[in-house]
Amino acid sequence: MSIIRRHYKSIALGLFGAALAAMPGNAVASSASGGRITNLTIAHDGNVWFSYTGSLQGTLPACAHPNGLWLITQSQAGYQGLLATLLSVQARGAQVSIQGTGECGGTDHERVAYIVIED
Repeated sequence: MSIIRRHYKSIALGLFGAALAAMPGNAVASSASGGRITNLTIAHDGNVWFSYTGSLQGTLPACAHPNGLWLITQSQAGYQGLLATLLSVQARGAQVSIQGTGECGGTDHERVAYIVIED
């Protein structure tokens, strides 16, 4: 495994820990792995929805519709970097894992906490 890949994994684990620490104690969050980004939609309000071909693990939060869509909100701090990563991995067709935050941000799609590039 390359040094860069190990570095990205340690950053992802750090972000995961920060995301978990920021979640309310009773939050339910899902995750997904082994898939690719599909059907990307960017709306005028800054919301970005996308589908994912991987397997869902965990439990969706009550606010999330089970249609498999994920949410990134560009107007929130840090999410523009996630959007850039999302566009890059979709263009490459790279396989990724996704961790949800357990909340939906006023929509019926779970918000993304972080994305791990698997290949």
